[in-house]
Amino acid sequence: ALDSEENGNLDNFIEDKGDVSCALVDRALLIRIQKEENMNQGLRFMVYLFGYNAKKPFADMPKCRILIRGSKLTIFDGPKRINIPQGVLLTVNKKALILKLPLEVIGDPEYILSSVKGYGGNFPLDTTGFRMIEIE
Repeated sequence: ALDSEENGNLDNFIEDKGDVSCALVDRALLIRIQKEENMNQGLRFMVYLFGYNAKKPFADMPKCRILIRGSKLTIFDGPKRINIPQGVLLTVNKKALILKLPLEVIGDPEYILSSVKGYGGNFPLDTTGFRMIEIE
């Protein structure tokens, strides 16, 4: 998990203050997903991350789908489940989930297309449109 000092300063570098925010820190993508305070039971999120790099064919880039259930992570590259790579961390607190994913996991992209879906039980609660995140 992220240490409390880093977690406490997260608001200083998050891109925006919406329900889903992102930042790039030390060659890692941080995604913060706001949630109702202490709401964990039956709450699930699906995070889609598609990297793009002009030096590699898009078909060869990882197509990450990350399932978050409570404090548990499952990661897929396309249809294939993969072991959780080193450096991938999930922190859950009262008001948010924070996912840290090294850029190498998604093929060291120049851009990332990202989307997040939230579910309560079997019903979708919210979905973000795809965002393009530029890696500088």
